[in-house]
Amino acid sequence: AIPINAQTGVGGFMLPGDRVDVMMTRKEGANGGAGPGAVALPTVETVLRNVRVLAIDQQVQAPKNTKAMVGGSATLEVPAGDVETLLGAEGHGDLTLSLRSYADLGGATERAGPAAGNGDVVTIIRAGQVSQVASR
Repeated sequence: AIPINAQTGVGGFMLPGDRVDVMMTRKEGANGGAGPGAVALPTVETVLRNVRVLAIDQQVQAPKNTKAMVGGSATLEVPAGDVETLLGAEGHGDLTLSLRSYADLGGATERAGPAAGNGDVVTIIRAGQVSQVASR
């Protein structure tokens, strides 16, 4: 479970069963974080992708006719090998959840990696239509 609020928990639009990406934001100084000329620059990185939300606070299922749930914590289904990744990210910055498309409901949780490079194939989903494009 990770702490959330309206800003970090997708504004209350998240329900159990939804899929989210876990993002980490931290501020780093331009001069190594030290000295009077240091400027705090925000750095955002994706920690885990396509993670299933199990519950918000202590609720396992959304009450009937509920459109939004803003809780104090979100319980996420994280593979055992990624628990350390999640806990380490929580200790290094602020965690935010990003709601994923319903097209991702059947996918597995992914540890975030480098961006696509030359020759990689990127899957694009637009209005339910899936296409694949090779990157340059």
